[in-house]
Amino acid sequence: MADRLSRDVGVEWELRQRGADRNPQWEIAGISDELIAEFSSRSREIEFKKDELISEYVARHGRMPSPKTIVELRAQATLATRPPRSCGRSLT
Repeated sequence: MADRLSRDVGVEWELRQRGADRNPQWEIAGISDELIAEFSSRSREIEFKKDELISEYVARHGRMPSPKTIVELRAQATLATRPPRSCGRSLT
């Protein structure tokens, strides 16, 4: 899809860093991070759950998790907030 948007519409892409606990992400050039965040309710859910998991970790261990553990907690938050898969209708 990205190749087609680039070819047909002239969309340009840029690799953006998302922070220490997230992988870089390709985004459309010229679209601000603030605008992307405004339309990304999934990211807000993940961040909220990650913060909950960090708080639970601190309560259990009495200290902040390491950066590596934060990445693991964010992955856990991503899975925990994933919407259930729906079985679509058959095409036949």
